[in-house]
Amino acid sequence: MELSNNKIKNICNIKIEQITNNHWTINNIRTTNNTGRGSQIKKDIVVEINNNGCWNCISHFKDRQGYVLIWKTDKKYRLHRLILSKKLGRKLNDEEIVRHMCDNPQCCNPNHLLIGSPLDNYNDMVERERRVVAKGEDKSDNLTEKQVSEIYILALSGDSSQKEISKVYGLKRGIVESIVNNKAWVHVTKDINVEDCRLNTIINICEILMSNKKSFRKISRESGVNRETIRKIYSKQIYKDVTSNYIFAERK
Repeated sequence: MELSNNKIKNICNIKIEQITNNHWTINNIRTTNNTGRGSQIKKDIVVEINNNGCWNCISHFKDRQGYVLIWKTDKKYRLHRLILSKKLGRKLNDEEIVRHMCDNPQCCNPNHLLIGSPLDNYNDMVERERRVVAKGEDKSDNLTEKQVSEIYILALSGDSSQKEISKVYGLKRGIVESIVNNKAWVHVTKDINVEDCRLNTIINICEILMSNKKSFRKISRESGVNRETIRKIYSKQIYKDVTSNYIFAERK
């Protein structure tokens, strides 16, 4: 490809410089004169812009999920998170999810990136029929910590059933149950505040119990809450501050 005259642009606080017709370098995400491990990698961040406007980074390695990784101040980061942080002018916290509106994990075009919640990300996958299926067998060790957090919050918040979550993430039902019941990935889920998540789950169970259409067993399967707990909710032995607001249907 023939070189064109260099052009420098500032797009959403991201400075890029053209090096060929459709190749650009990103110049203000990190410096290359740092000390430490990050200074060992001094190559430019080069992106190739495709017909969809995606900035596909071609200069650095990708992780299992297809996200580009770069070193910055002795720590490895996903490039798209650094890009969005620069665009917004602030640091992203660990709970914030970066949504790729182009469904292309390699893309770092700031105009294709939005802040979202685990539920937003889940809805994106459902609406676009996109499943997060890792390479190899269907095992929990193929998950990322971010995905585990999403699964845990989605399940405990009651926004989605474990069956739905399993289908979207391409996982066996038992893996989701293990995460929700703190039998796996505890080092990730132990710091997540589950009180708000649990409250929404209890409210959803109460609303289901107002009708007599689902058995305790089915409610347990859908919510991830064991049957004994559901029986106690139904008899108003626990969570009385919530259950007192409901009149449950009689059961045979």
